[in-house]
This record gives sequence, structure tokens and C-alpha cells, in this order.
Amino acid sequence: MIDGGGFLIPGKKNISFDVGEEVIVPFLHRRGVRRLDAILLSHPHPDHYGGLAAVVREFNVGEFWWNGQSFPDESFQELLSLLKEKRIPIKLLLAGQNLQWNDLMMEVLYPEKVISTRNINDNSIVLRMTYGEARFLFAGDIEKIGEEALSDKV
Repeated sequence: MIDGGGFLIPGKKNISFDVGEEVIVPFLHRRGVRRLDAILLSHPHPDHYGGLAAVVREFNVGEFWWNGQSFPDESFQELLSLLKEKRIPIKLLLAGQNLQWNDLMMEVLYPEKVISTRNINDNSIVLRMTYGEARFLFAGDIEKIGEEALSDKV
């Protein structure tokens, strides 16, 4: 699973609506999902991690992948605490790493390292997935810096 939706601005969300509880978890149950091998968080903005706590509470998760960059909001700290409480292994992903499941190849293209002074969007994990002849690019929310860094890789 890549990212988990949510609201962009912490503290401005409709507190009675949790995208994880209301949308993602029911969808996964309807699809017969009982376990997630991994959850990848492209970058720690609330509109990408907002529904993940509900998913982690509801499902067995094999690993949590992220870039290691934190976000100063209690909802993000809650997610990290939940991962620790459930003893879900956390793996940092950076450019150059390759992961493979059966016929699915995943290549981490970006970032080479997280730079804390850079816009969080430009620290987004960029992943190229290849399955047979099909290729998919998941680019998080990279902006100009990230796009320029990738111009010769995709």
C-alpha cells in the first residue's frame, strides 16, 4: 500500500471523519485483504499519512517504509507510536535500493538522502515499479528540485 490519504492541514480537518476508518479500511475489507506486506509513506504530510493509523490498527502489517523524515504534528507521532507498539519493522528507503516480490520489481529512484532544510515534498520517495512490460512511477509530491534530480533517471 502506498500512502493513506487524509487532510492537508493538521488541525483544520473535520475531526469526525477519518479517511482510514471511513474509506480505506472498509475498502480493503471488501477486497478481502487481511494482511499488508508493506505500507510505504512517500513523505510525512497529513494528506499522505492521515488514514494510515486506522489501517495499522486494523490489519497485520509486515513492514513500514518511509524516508525517515518526521513531521511536527501529534497525529504523525501517534502513527509512529502505533508502529512501535505493534512491533512493525520500519525500513528507510533511499535512492539505489531495489525490492522484489515475485515478478514485481521496485526501484527507489529518489531521494539519495533526506535534507531537512528542503521542502518536505522534495524529500518524497519516488518509486518505479515494473511488472512484466508495465512500468509505473510513484512520485509522491516532488516539486522542482525532485523533478530536476530525476530528469536523467526516468
